[in-house]
Amino acid sequence: MFVWNETSKYREFVENHRAKGSHLEPDIDGVWRADGAVDEGTRRELIDAVSELETVHNPEQYWRPLCDGMVLDLVDPTLWPAIYGRTMDETLGGLLKIPDSCFQLPKCFRLMGATEIDPNINDKKVIKWGFSSSFSLLPAEFEISADETRTTIKSYINNLSTPHQQIIFYPIIERIFTASIPLFEHALADLTREWYHSPRAGGCFHEVRHDLDVPLQMKRPETGITFSDYIRKAEEILSQFENGEPITAEYSKDAKGICYRHASCRKTGRDCGKICHKDHAVFLRTGEEVLDEKNMWTPPSLDRAHKFGGRTLKVIVRLTNIMLTPDNPRFPGFNWHIIPTLNESVIATGIYYYSEENITPAGIKLKPMKREEFLVGCRCGRSDPEFDRSERQNRIVVFPNMLKSKFEPFELVDKTLAGHQKILVFYLCDPSLANDVPTTRIVSPQQPGSTNYVMNQWLNVFDDKHAERFSRIMNLNSMEYISREEAEEYRMKYFQDRTRFLPPSIHD
Repeated sequence: MFVWNETSKYREFVENHRAKGSHLEPDIDGVWRADGAVDEGTRRELIDAVSELETVHNPEQYWRPLCDGMVLDLVDPTLWPAIYGRTMDETLGGLLKIPDSCFQLPKCFRLMGATEIDPNINDKKVIKWGFSSSFSLLPAEFEISADETRTTIKSYINNLSTPHQQIIFYPIIERIFTASIPLFEHALADLTREWYHSPRAGGCFHEVRHDLDVPLQMKRPETGITFSDYIRKAEEILSQFENGEPITAEYSKDAKGICYRHASCRKTGRDCGKICHKDHAVFLRTGEEVLDEKNMWTPPSLDRAHKFGGRTLKVIVRLTNIMLTPDNPRFPGFNWHIIPTLNESVIATGIYYYSEENITPAGIKLKPMKREEFLVGCRCGRSDPEFDRSERQNRIVVFPNMLKSKFEPFELVDKTLAGHQKILVFYLCDPSLANDVPTTRIVSPQQPGSTNYVMNQWLNVFDDKHAERFSRIMNLNSMEYISREEAEEYRMKYFQDRTRFLPPSIHD
């Protein structure tokens, strides 16, 4: 009955939004999706634009290492990131330094009980806590109109910055991000409700800030029901539901106590009237763990703090293709991961599945990060719940960055033909922080051949600051660019940093 009542609330929410022309839908707790929010014309435009990147001469394309030639990163933010001590800060005219404000944790981790980091602590602890002293991915700045109907990209997207690419891609990406705004807003509003601690999310029921030096006494289940009785009761509940009858059947009516010394009872011939804890039984939750009305899903309240209208957001962009061929017919999936590091203060990830062809149903698996991964852990031994969800073409999915994600395996339907899945990804930096995450507004493109972009940017405002611009143009030849080979080396170091400073469970 709980599920039926909650589903009714989902339906009411979705129908109300569809009546307003919105495609927004709640997914698993904390996750939001929209099917068809991007119109077909825009989707086709993106496919056509991406085809220009796909036909680039092979040496210029970046096939992800260790993926057997299946994962093509057309726009990869881990290439040519901001490198502290080497990248130029155009506003200061010197080398980029790691800002103290970088050590503010994004809201999704602060709400889990993690505390701020002192920027004066030594480098080893910075690494341990998830901050990099070497790199930061470069977000672009997205300006949102007051009525949230328009997005304007105010600074270039890293690795998609040539004048031609800006003309072709930016209007498309702006429209897609605008369609994603309601999903991001609801995901951020959900975070303030701390849904990940609740019984409905499989959360831990112990105090988040439990003293780690004090042994935690686990409460063992006290009641249960045999599996055969559980199935019988489930069929009874289903029958009442299908016949429109009041739901009177309850699992608790057949529940018995759990005996943890049943072997002794049997040995002495004593009938304790309980179920052996080793029998094939279903333990029943009691007390605060019961799913009742107070645990039922309700839509989050959007206040001004969660609205993007009139704000400038920092957004990291990725374009990735997973390509299958008759020689490589199966994609094995990715490992559990969270991208990027805490330097960028990413609070939520949005994935737009814009093209699928000749592949079996593809999905993404999500699970919450453990609190101990940010030094605030409860050691109750609870197994983290994993949520499987299927994806489809022209769907947008947004989830908070305290959920680890893993792409599930898929394969070709017709093994004689090629197939693919193509995605556009937005990593949203926490807009609630006054965080000086370096953006492409203060860092010029570092790729070889990007001189024309820099020249155009300066010449556009030449009349405003004659002397300064002239000086910069005269010094243009002294600007240091990073070669493709160096960029790939830095990328490997970036991921080596991540595997060193993030807990092993994030990469399992």
